[in-house]
Amino acid sequence: MTDELRNKILAYNRKIKADRAERDELKAKLDRIREAVEGMTGLPSVSKLAAFLETIREIIKPKEG
Repeated sequence: MTDELRNKILAYNRKIKADRAERDELKAKLDRIREAVEGMTGLPSVSKLAAFLETIREIIKPKEG
C-alpha cells in the first residue's frame, strides 16, 4: 500500500469519525428538544413558554470559540 493511499484512507476514516460525532451531537440536541416539547402540557403560561424558548435557544446556539 502506498503512502498516498494510506493517507487517503486515514483522511476518510477521520471524516467518518467527524461525521458520526456531528450526527451524535445533532441527535442529542433533537432529543433535548423533544424532551422540552413533551414537558409542555396544555396551554403553557408565559413563564413556561419563556423557559421552553430559552432551552431551545441554548440547544441551537452555535458553539463559541
